[in-house]
Order: sequence, then C-alpha cells, then structure tokens
Amino acid sequence: TVLRTIVGPRGGVLVFSPDGQFLATNGGGGGSYQYDDTIKIFRVSDGALVRTLTATGVVTSIVFTPDNQTMISSSWDSNQDPVNGYIPATGSIRFWRMSDGALLKTYDKNTGTSANALSVSPDGKLFSYSHDSTVFVARVPAADCVASISPGSANFPTSGGSGTVNVSAPADCLWNAASRVNWIRIIGPSSGIGNGVINYTATGGSSSMTGLLIIAAQTFPVHLGADPCTYAVSPTDVTWAPNGGTGSVDVQSTGGCGWSANSNADWITITKISRDSGSGGVTYSVAPGNEPRTGTLTIAGQTVTIRQNTDAC
Repeated sequence: TVLRTIVGPRGGVLVFSPDGQFLATNGGGGGSYQYDDTIKIFRVSDGALVRTLTATGVVTSIVFTPDNQTMISSSWDSNQDPVNGYIPATGSIRFWRMSDGALLKTYDKNTGTSANALSVSPDGKLFSYSHDSTVFVARVPAADCVASISPGSANFPTSGGSGTVNVSAPADCLWNAASRVNWIRIIGPSSGIGNGVINYTATGGSSSMTGLLIIAAQTFPVHLGADPCTYAVSPTDVTWAPNGGTGSVDVQSTGGCGWSANSNADWITITKISRDSGSGGVTYSVAPGNEPRTGTLTIAGQTVTIRQNTDAC
C-alpha cells in the first residue's frame, strides 16, 4: 500500500532516519553552484520539505548516525581549470547536524575522485566508505567545534578577483583552509584558532568556471564569469477547458544545473518531474472547474501560466 507520494527530488539516493521521522534524498534546485546536487529532507508524517542542504557536491550516498543527530553524505565535487576545463573531481564526505542543518565537517582524505557507499557502525563511532575498489574505515569526528563563514560564496568577472572570508568559531577551535584548484590561492595564513579571516585571490581565464575553497570545514564556492545555469521552459501559457486534464512543460538547461517545480494553485497538481538537473520536464494535472480561473506553476525559476475557461469551445 502506498502511504505517501513525494514529487520533486530525483531520489537517486534515498534513506530514512533511524527513528523513521525523516527521509533524505538528493536532487532538485537551490544548489550553490553547477553540479551541486543539494540534499532535501522531508518529514515522513506529512511529506513536507523541512530542509534543503546546499554545497553538497554530486551526492553518491547518505546515512544517519544511530542517534539521529548527524547525517553523513558522500559525493564527488567537480573541479574546473581555465586551460583544461573540467579536471579530476574530489571525493568528499560531509557531516551535517540534523537539528539545524549545520555543516560540521568536510572530510576529503583518501577519498579519490568520488567517495561512495557510506555506512556507519552500530555504535555510531565509525564510518566507512569506498573508492577505487578500496574500503576505508574512519572515526566519526567530534561535533564540538562548529564554525561558520561569511560570505558564503563569491562571484567575479572571468578575469578573476580577490576577496576575504570571515570565520566565526569558538575561542579554542582550530581550523584550516585549503583550495581545491590551483587558480584560487590563499594569501597569508591558512589556519586559525577561534574567529579569523582568510584572504584569497582567483586568477581568471577566458571562460566561466567554479572552484572551491574549504574553510573551517565549510564549502566556499568561487565563480568566475556568467552563471552557466540558464533555463528555458515551454509552453509558458496554456488554456484548459472546464473538464481539465493532464499537460506537460519542457525544461531545457545545461547539465549539472538543478531545478525545482512548484504549483501555486490548489487546482493544479504536479504529478511527475522527469529529471531535476539539466534538461527534463514536468507533468501536471488540472482539476475540473465551473468558473474562469488563472493559476501558475513555477518551474526552474520561470512562471508558467495556466488558465481555465468555462467555455468548452
């Protein structure tokens, strides 16, 4: 018996929390950069989306610790170069606090180009993952040193630029900063204790690209040039007869660009999303109606107007 249908997330990775209250999955819109999958957490009791986590990379697996306090995700993070375009990715494992969605730790040691197949020991003290036909076992890090950064990202022209990131951390919290790509360099100290500042410079090229700094375990995307994620939907205006029916909207976009779809009227229901990253489509239904009315869908940030007339002709 089907108890609940949740339309939207791609669901290539899907896992319940141990207490059965939440369901976590990857996919959809809201990412911080191209090839940022996002993780969406739904409440099982009513299917409501309660949190969207960004800067997740392309998610390959998700697990929860037995106490329901921490969620762990594995991924590959894309890397770009001004000369060679996409270069080998970086495998990453991220630890998230369930109470508020805070990113506790980014782990990228012995992760190769993609970390996969996460699992957690029954006592919650160890986690394992795989890459390149090898399994690794490590200790779950302590969650007593949680930092935040501001701003959360940076955008510059293709020629590049320089910037500053402020770190807020407990007074005795030791943290580090590192660049994933050689065209972003940290200027000055790359570590600190407590509050601190990281200065960096990004050397551009002739095209749009994104690189990551990992600062105090937080992901800081640096993007050069125009946003590579643009979206076109078709049709954008549809008229229906009183008896309603089922329709579809086509979405065209670049690979790795996530998007979402929402109905803004209770008589228009989204029934299916075919791919929520890159090009795809949305299927929706229009309920029968006796009065003229107009509603909208928001798909990939674009508005699709749905009209219903009382004149069947």
